[in-house]
Amino acid sequence: MDIGKDLRTYLLTQSAVTDLVGASGSRIYQDHLPENATLPAATFQVLSTDPAHDLPDGDASASFSLIQVVSYDDTASDAQTLANAIRRGASLQGYRGLMDSTWVHAVICSDERRESDQPTDGSDVWRYYVIQDYEIAHVDT
Repeated sequence: MDIGKDLRTYLLTQSAVTDLVGASGSRIYQDHLPENATLPAATFQVLSTDPAHDLPDGDASASFSLIQVVSYDDTASDAQTLANAIRRGASLQGYRGLMDSTWVHAVICSDERRESDQPTDGSDVWRYYVIQDYEIAHVDT
């Protein structure tokens, strides 16, 4: 089980996301955005995992992972559109259920912030992005 890859697989089943980044998923990257990547695009990175805890309702042990998802585009509003598609359109916020091969107890977007990068090539083309931190409680298998 790989919660990061299972999250990516889940997002690729959501039309709100694939309508923006393409159904092939070639614009959802693990860890880092490649140089000169076509936008809109998203990255995800598993920042930490707190391993197995017993749950009070008798369910199997759960781990808690912090996953950062970053949505990129040419304008701030378009980057926000992709971030909204991931959080709301894909119903990621509050999700409970099977996420590819991982049983997810809960997903909470614990933080969202907007950033931009000044061009370094002498152009006036900025890159905008929205950073979302998701806390995911999931079953270890």
